[in-house]
Amino acid sequence: RVLFRSETTILEFNSHEHKAAGLKNSECYSTIQQEIEYLVNHKCDSNYLIVRTDLFENSNIFNVYRDNNFTAEELIKVFENSNPLPKDLRHIHVIFLYCPKSRLSDAKYSIIVSAYKKLIEDRGGMVTIQADANEFEM
Repeated sequence: RVLFRSETTILEFNSHEHKAAGLKNSECYSTIQQEIEYLVNHKCDSNYLIVRTDLFENSNIFNVYRDNNFTAEELIKVFENSNPLPKDLRHIHVIFLYCPKSRLSDAKYSIIVSAYKKLIEDRGGMVTIQADANEFEM
């Protein structure tokens, strides 16, 4: 059984021109946590969540633009204290897509995505990190 939450397909999404722009507020963790919770509650054999963002949190729980020196371990604590992920993610596969535009954004992204990877894999989930959407490694 396949569950599609959105009517927009990946090909339709990729066909539009998207310009990078900073946001006043970007609640990446909360959004990802809610989507994972949604998938866990739908009891499918396999659930895929495709996350296409730089993961640069700018919310009341953390601000990647203000707090420049952070570690994956610190982020894990912040995320777990705000709203923990479900304990059993065995049927969840999260695919993170992002192609950094600079070494600085690549360094920040690497720290952030490693925190997500640890949080998800420690609960039995699978994580794939890739730079493009030409093919998905499932």
